[in-house]
Amino acid sequence: MYENAVITAVDKPLPGAYLRGYALIGANLVIGESGRERFGEVRSGQDGAYVSVSPEPGGRVSIGTDDTGYAKLFLYHSGDNWALGASLMELAEYVSDRSWELTVDRSQLQNFLLRGMIGNQLTSHHTVFSEIRLLAPTTDVVVSDGLKPSIEIRRRVDERPSDYANVLQDGLDEVTGLLRTLIQSDIPVVSDITGGRDSRVVLALLQTANSTGQSLGRHVRFRSNRRNSADWPVKSRVVV
Repeated sequence: MYENAVITAVDKPLPGAYLRGYALIGANLVIGESGRERFGEVRSGQDGAYVSVSPEPGGRVSIGTDDTGYAKLFLYHSGDNWALGASLMELAEYVSDRSWELTVDRSQLQNFLLRGMIGNQLTSHHTVFSEIRLLAPTTDVVVSDGLKPSIEIRRRVDERPSDYANVLQDGLDEVTGLLRTLIQSDIPVVSDITGGRDSRVVLALLQTANSTGQSLGRHVRFRSNRRNSADWPVKSRVVV
């Protein structure tokens, strides 16, 4: 039951390299463990929605998520017991089955029961259990082997350039690369066109990413409001 959700714990052996979810790396779309085996090592901090386990020097492993935090890492810690998982409830079940301390935090329970984005994503790093917290997306957990595996919470170093022009160019290049990956892989892409500035930027990125030699309309489904006289002419020219 816990093979995929509970990645490691004080009473489990050191995990091996692993990928749960999908990662977008340059022009590569890496999906799950089979994708990682073909692509190679996938470290935390890439785009996508995934949890990855990567080897580190000295017989250690680093566990982290995508930079945007679409995938989640939850840490249970009470006394000498700790466990790390990608699912809050399955981590709680794992802990409960071992009779480790687990206390319901009623001040957080109401937030957890909310439907939609707020309830699913939680409103803070606190969870409904006092001993379990949501780790920040830019956090890696380094696990060391031994008689009792130990953990170290480490903040990832931001190695991106600080100059605004370089950051902007890097962002445009990254988005273009990801769009090119989607277009070439025939994954359905949908884009809304409103005729406004935002949609024109997205359209420019899509056109730059389209290296197939075919019309962009063959690879992207554009949606627009026929009743809006400013929107529809823009779309009709694109899909031809």
